Amino acid sequence: MTRKNLVATVVVISILLLLTGCGGGGAGGGGDKGKYGGTLTIAVAKDAYTLDPGRSNDLPSQHVYNLIFDTLVTNDKDLNIVGNAAETWQATPDAKEWTFNIRKGIKFTDGTELTSEDVAYSFQRILDAPEAASQKRSKISMIERIETPDKYTVKFYLKIPYAPFIGAAAQHIVPKHLVEKVGEKEFGRHPVGSGPFKLEEWIPDDHLTLVRNDDYWRTKPYLERVRFRPIPDGTVAAMAAISGEVDVVEDLLGSTIEKVKNAGVDVKMCEGMNYFWIGFRLYGPPYNNLKFRKMVYYSTDMDQTIATVLENGTGTRAYGPVSPGVWPRDLEYMKSTAIKQDKAKAKQLFEELISEGVMKRDTPVIFHVNEDPVRVKMGEIVVTNLKDIGVNAQLKVSEWSAYIDAVVKGHEPFIYVLGTTPAIVDPDAVFNWLFSSESNQGGNILGLKKSEIDDLLLQARTTTERGIREDIYKRIQKWAITENVFHIPGYHRNVVIAVNKRVHGLEPAPTGDWWIVTPFTNVWLDPK
Repeated sequence: MTRKNLVATVVVISILLLLTGCGGGGAGGGGDKGKYGGTLTIAVAKDAYTLDPGRSNDLPSQHVYNLIFDTLVTNDKDLNIVGNAAETWQATPDAKEWTFNIRKGIKFTDGTELTSEDVAYSFQRILDAPEAASQKRSKISMIERIETPDKYTVKFYLKIPYAPFIGAAAQHIVPKHLVEKVGEKEFGRHPVGSGPFKLEEWIPDDHLTLVRNDDYWRTKPYLERVRFRPIPDGTVAAMAAISGEVDVVEDLLGSTIEKVKNAGVDVKMCEGMNYFWIGFRLYGPPYNNLKFRKMVYYSTDMDQTIATVLENGTGTRAYGPVSPGVWPRDLEYMKSTAIKQDKAKAKQLFEELISEGVMKRDTPVIFHVNEDPVRVKMGEIVVTNLKDIGVNAQLKVSEWSAYIDAVVKGHEPFIYVLGTTPAIVDPDAVFNWLFSSESNQGGNILGLKKSEIDDLLLQARTTTERGIREDIYKRIQKWAITENVFHIPGYHRNVVIAVNKRVHGLEPAPTGDWWIVTPFTNVWLDPK
């Protein structure tokens, strides 16, 4: 099977129609001639957790290290897979052996050349890491072994046929010699990659500054620096854009959109390929009880909740985990089976839980969120509704790194809110990540045990017939959401950014990434 045929098979073309208008062109890659220099300052809600791409999967970290490291393959502006560190690739007809030809002459910013040995090491260290440490293992767990026949060739042998592997291959390449020399913790604080920027300074929760890699192989970035400013309060972030203190704001609050527009700052929006949910960590009672999870769902009007927390069209209610642009959403069925608010029913379930000894009337029910204003507001609404029926519900708010540690690495039971964007445009990236008992992310967060669903996930992975795969994924979605209420689906959030008019070429990406220097754009600034 050729690379062209595989891409045509794997990439879901429907997303191109869905996301028309997202991530437009710009300078670079044939665009208008830009100007060199300047610092692009971006207000972000959360600071990065670590800059080691093999040891984190949270979006705040990804958005920074995507600018520091090259991936083996990448996306064009229409989310098609294109070459990056890999110039070309081939797969056997059964999609079990994949050969990538590494581009010659790519240099890490310490001057050493990126080779097949670095590629193999970057994948193998994810595979070899403990489940909770790698945070990406489930994405490439189908790899059986990796070989490097020569300096510029790497071969992946898979345990199973897996046509979407080309998307899973978009892992970041780290320098083997340096990670082994300095250790993972030090590398996560002082990374070295081959991407368009390199780390200049990182003062946690204050700012993180990247400086231009003048020797970047693809093109010289126009920007001299990119600075990320953590500003957890969305209103404060919007005011910073209005005053010119920052050039860009991520996840602009709906309540601030008109004020930002009236101040002459551009507001750009596109539909986000994401899913946010209220989840239950099943590590102990009452959270591991289905009746308890239904009680929480019945207590709250999710339509009204989402309308309240996402203003001015900044998102839509989710009914299942499949995000816009990915199949099969089975939207009509999921809407028809979604639980509607019924406080009398919620109260009845609460009394039954008490009489059955699952919980006491004063048992604390913890709703844990990070300092994201949308998540905090949603938590406040659910907690208030639970208190209305007599539950001792409590809202706990933590800063991002402590929250991630609690949700990903801990084993305490509580209610939480998280979001995800599928790594590839394929339902495997949704369902395997969220509901496989072997997943070191979603499955571990929930505390799922091995079940027949794992066999179904494997069957869907190894089947090339789309109709069969659709039926399997619909069954898994029904099992997870309708029958077991592991999640209360929350929302699909639009990607909304505020952009100062002096910024050229920056458009919102449906994946939420920062498209600053890519195969199709090279952002630049007018001088202040």
